[in-house]
Amino acid sequence: MINDENRFRDILRNYNIVKITELKHKQGSLFYTYEKIEDRHTLAFPNFVLNFNRVFSIYSDIIQNSESNPIKFTFLCENVIVNLITAIEDYLRSAFMIIAYINTLEDLFLRYGENGFNELGVVERFNKRIGKLRVNIRLNYDNIDLLRNVKLYALLPPNIQLSFQEKDIVRCAFQLLNIDLSTIFPTLWQRIFSDEPSSYRKLRNKIIHSGAKGSLSGPEIDLSIVESCYRDIAEFIYSIDKKLIEDFPDQTILGG
Repeated sequence: MINDENRFRDILRNYNIVKITELKHKQGSLFYTYEKIEDRHTLAFPNFVLNFNRVFSIYSDIIQNSESNPIKFTFLCENVIVNLITAIEDYLRSAFMIIAYINTLEDLFLRYGENGFNELGVVERFNKRIGKLRVNIRLNYDNIDLLRNVKLYALLPPNIQLSFQEKDIVRCAFQLLNIDLSTIFPTLWQRIFSDEPSSYRKLRNKIIHSGAKGSLSGPEIDLSIVESCYRDIAEFIYSIDKKLIEDFPDQTILGG
């Protein structure tokens, strides 16, 4: 266990989770100032950093209550699990939609192979992937020329943004971008999204849906689990963001 906020902050900086240094109220809105985020990131990354900081703000309270107040300690730990999974969903949805709004089908097909639409099996692969997102449209070699300049978002179902709570939707959405999160980052994917009772997603679901009885029963959520959740999720999102910057270098840059 780390059990030290300053030391943990130093670890999180490896994943560009910087500190919020200032906030200001201006014209009815709240503005945040970050420490400098090094390197290049997608436009979705700063909001993840903000959401992560909101959740990390209770870490010191968790440490303080770990022995003196077990009920408060448990509730605080549960808040970390619930809100970090929500932060993941928000980031994945935002990052995917940024790409979907910018890229045409032709742009994406060139990522599937050097010959784009003309490469053998590419159209079939795209149809299989987009079909998993509950989209009825199917490409064929008769309608490709009509659709090649259509942006990806125009083909997506209206409720796609709400569906990022479903791990299969997340995986299939990023497969459309030719990125398979479950194979590129298998260990972190398993820890976060697997169907094992110890995965963070399953823990979140149990906390939310089990009611008062379930909230304090089942596998114990201790400080080591909470610290692992912070670190794993920071590393996961940082790694995805770097992959998006690598694959879409001219479209998703925040800074650097």
